[in-house]
Amino acid sequence: MTVALPLTRSLKLAYVASIFIAVVMTIVSVAGLLQWSRASLTDQERKVLESLAEGHTNREIGEKLFLSEKTVKNYVSRILDKLGLSRRAEAAAYMAKHPPRL
Repeated sequence: MTVALPLTRSLKLAYVASIFIAVVMTIVSVAGLLQWSRASLTDQERKVLESLAEGHTNREIGEKLFLSEKTVKNYVSRILDKLGLSRRAEAAAYMAKHPPRL
C-alpha cells in the first residue's frame, strides 16, 4: 500500500504538469496566430485598425483616409474577421496589447 501512494502522487503531478504544458502551448499558439493575422492585414487595413483603436467612428476614419463610410465599414468587418474578433472594442484592446512596430 505504501508503494502505491507515491506512485499516485507522481501520476497526479504528471497529470497537472501535462495540463499546464497544454495550456501554455495553447496560449503561445493563439498569440502566434494573432501575430500572424495582424501581419496578414493590408497597409490600408492597418491604418483603419489604428484609427479604430484611437476611438474614431467609421465616418471619421473615412474622412481621414479619404474613404466612404461604407468602405470603412467593410474594412472593419474584414479586420475583425482576420483577427478572429467580433467587436470594435476587442480590436481596440488588441491594438493596446499589440502596438504597431516602428
